[in-house]
Amino acid sequence: MLSILLIYGALFLLVEGRSKGKGLKEWAVSIGIFLAASAYGLDLYFDTWILPNPGKITDALLPLARSFNDFFQIPFLQIR
Repeated sequence: MLSILLIYGALFLLVEGRSKGKGLKEWAVSIGIFLAASAYGLDLYFDTWILPNPGKITDALLPLARSFNDFFQIPFLQIR
């Protein structure tokens, strides 16, 4: 797992480092997503369970998503 994270990190820096037209906001978002994914990967690898479980967050927000779907009656969202 640790080797996969290191290889992915090296590939990320190699690909993102070459792109010349990236703005500061695009760099911040891509690095933020990379750091969050790496943190969850390391948390899983070392079995520390420091970071919150994303499943609990989605379970907590499910009633909000259902009420949003019912209020706006969005046909493509099937939350039931």
